[in-house]
Amino acid sequence: MQQRSVFLFDSTYPSAELAVPIDETAFHVVVSDREIEPPPGHDILKLEEIKGPRSFGRNLRLLRAAWCKTYGGKCIVIAAPLARKEQILSNTLLALSLSRNVALFDGISFQSPLRSWRLLLRAAVRALGKTALGGLKVKMDRVRCWLILTIRSHAASPEFRLLGLYDKSDSFSVSPDRIVREADGPSIYGCYTRGWYLPMLSGCRRRYTVQTKRHRLDDVSLYLNDIHGNGERIFFKDGQILDYPYLLSRERLKLAYSVTTIRETKSIERGIDLLYYTSGYYHWLLEGVPRILDLIDDGIDFTEYPLILPTLEPFHTQILEILGICPDRQVVTVGKGDCCRVRDCIFPTAYFPFGAPELDDPSGQPDGRLLKRIRDRLLERLPRSQLKDTRAPRRIYISRAKAMKRKFTAQTEAVVRSILESNGFHTVFLEDLLWSEQAELVSGAKVVFGLHGAGLANILFANAQLLLEIQNPLEARSYFALMARELNMRYAYAVGTLDGHSNNFDNITVRPESITEMLRQVDLAL
Repeated sequence: MQQRSVFLFDSTYPSAELAVPIDETAFHVVVSDREIEPPPGHDILKLEEIKGPRSFGRNLRLLRAAWCKTYGGKCIVIAAPLARKEQILSNTLLALSLSRNVALFDGISFQSPLRSWRLLLRAAVRALGKTALGGLKVKMDRVRCWLILTIRSHAASPEFRLLGLYDKSDSFSVSPDRIVREADGPSIYGCYTRGWYLPMLSGCRRRYTVQTKRHRLDDVSLYLNDIHGNGERIFFKDGQILDYPYLLSRERLKLAYSVTTIRETKSIERGIDLLYYTSGYYHWLLEGVPRILDLIDDGIDFTEYPLILPTLEPFHTQILEILGICPDRQVVTVGKGDCCRVRDCIFPTAYFPFGAPELDDPSGQPDGRLLKRIRDRLLERLPRSQLKDTRAPRRIYISRAKAMKRKFTAQTEAVVRSILESNGFHTVFLEDLLWSEQAELVSGAKVVFGLHGAGLANILFANAQLLLEIQNPLEARSYFALMARELNMRYAYAVGTLDGHSNNFDNITVRPESITEMLRQVDLAL
């Protein structure tokens, strides 16, 4: 008897960071309104975006035809935690129109629609509310914001007058970058580990180049909004907020954006705004450093125009010094909740295609030429090292055992180290090394193995032939797979599991057989 197919409904945008277990004995059809790639050996059905009953009906007719053609038997709706609830609801309704054998997957477990009724009810109320209530939510948010500001009011300063709720009518824009769609790249599934579907790896064949700009603006205020402990950079001019593709990422002014707290203010005559996408090491290296290289090539005097950055970490300081920039004299820092007035401000844009709305995560779309430029310009400034001789490790394992989050359980870490070291891998803890030592150490590696985390960004400096990555099942991201592709490295991955609940993902496990299977790729690559 023919094996019934499984229809996998894509509800991952804008949160595609999860891995979905699939039964490889069945044929899967990924159903999506996005341009994505199915798992190897499976298929995709492209639908139109649902904007009303008519588009829903057209999609349903397409689905029923494909269901009969592929002998459909089961539907799975990917209910990613941060995905649009309306999308989950519409996909569930489409699935139930095909079959009663429907399950919702939230990244951890499969649940029936009946057991997921709370999620679906919230989605229905949200969809009806957006249609029926119109701007009522914005009006309620304005009242709540007014109350917060009234309670917290401490001084009628120019900065305090910036606090409030902003929507499209309260914003201004500057000319966007020109984004050029290049020829598609090869798949980044790499040596596919059977039994999993990683949505974020499925939409990354597209490639882009970005023509950046250095905008000049007078009399602006830069503010690092404190959103639940995370700094989100805002740009004010003449009492209006800048609406730009990669700013205000949480809400993007679709309804309103709340600005409610200023802790400290400072004022400078001139400066260069680099507050956005420079906090973490990955973003600093791939989005902050190339903008600084542009400014160096422009001949900017950083004493006259200091860099305006978030609170500096050691990797910031060390790379700035490598680039000949003095953090004490040529950098101004802005902390979370702080505001900085700048009379003459340079606003350099980043190289990633933030203005391409079809991308799940534009900040994870590096261009090969950009990567090589960053690598060459940084490595040429490093002193010669003895690590580059024949005694340097050619196989390295970047351990996260000393990291604050995203790490194996202690038992799994011991098993992984034992297997890798018995296969010639050298374990390194990047936290114990200066940045220059990290770059030099990795530059001699031919094979890099690691759990997903910012330390893998150092493959930028490796002359490696293979990257082996363990993906966190709830943070299955494509960043380093894309970097490997653009640097002409082979790539293979395995998906771990979580040993219970943890907000820091410090309880990741992986089967020893998965490590052994990945290591077979080493002999194929070398």
